[in-house]
Amino acid sequence: MVAMIELWVLGALLYILGSVAINLGSNLVRLAHTKQSNVWWAVGTLTFLLGNVGNFLALGLAAQSLLEGLGSVQFVSNLFFANLVLGEVLRWRHILSTACITAGNFLIVAFGNHESHALSLAEIPQLAQGVGSKWQKCRMIFEHGSTANLRKKGLSWRIKQPSIF
Repeated sequence: MVAMIELWVLGALLYILGSVAINLGSNLVRLAHTKQSNVWWAVGTLTFLLGNVGNFLALGLAAQSLLEGLGSVQFVSNLFFANLVLGEVLRWRHILSTACITAGNFLIVAFGNHESHALSLAEIPQLAQGVGSKWQKCRMIFEHGSTANLRKKGLSWRIKQPSIF
């Protein structure tokens, strides 16, 4: 009996494949510009687009907090594609930084959030109001310099939130 693969695992794998495809496509487009080749440009662009579609589909299968960390796989794959496709030289600092990225990706997958929470239509306006008040606070600090300046001017953090719905 074959066990069902969890959706977050499928989403993570699809996102990794999409990220690698994006990077391969970018390197093929760079190769096309170097060699003045329309064929390599078309193949690179198609690969890039398919990678983005894969990443988009993966967002429906796994938590965004898990997937966005895995987006750094693009940097790891660039190490190999820049060498294989474009003939760029690998240096030890590139290999060391790739090892650090790989270790970080392992930690993200091992300890990251594996659940996706779907929002109801009633929850979305509540989140939008919270974002609006935080934006207003940031704008006030930016305009008035600091929280101390806000207190001197008699301004407080209690901002009346306009109703958007």
